[in-house]
Amino acid sequence: ELRDEVRLERKRACEFEQAAKDAEIIGKESLDSSLRKLHQDVARLETCNQELRDEVRLERKRACEFEQAAKDAEIIGKESLDSSLRKLHQDVARLETCNQELRDEV
Repeated sequence: ELRDEVRLERKRACEFEQAAKDAEIIGKESLDSSLRKLHQDVARLETCNQELRDEVRLERKRACEFEQAAKDAEIIGKESLDSSLRKLHQDVARLETCNQELRDEV
C-alpha cells in the first residue's frame, strides 16, 4: 500500500512537472506573440509618425508659399495703387491746366 502511494505521488509529480513545462511553453509562446504584436504596433506607429511629419512639413511649405504669395500680392497691389495715384495726379494736373486755359479764354 505504501508502494502504491509512492507510485501515485511519483505519477502526480510527473504530471505536475509536465503541466509546468506546458505552462512555460504556453507562457513563452504568449510572450513571443505579445512581443511580435508590440513590434508590429511600434512599426505602425513609426509609419504614422513619419506620415504626420511629412504632412506637417508639407503644411509648413504651403504656409510659406501662401505667405510669399500674400507678400507678392501686397507688393503688386501697392505698385498698382502707386500707379493709379500717379495717373490720378496726372489727370488732376491736366484738368487744372484745362481749367486754367478755359479761365484765360473767358
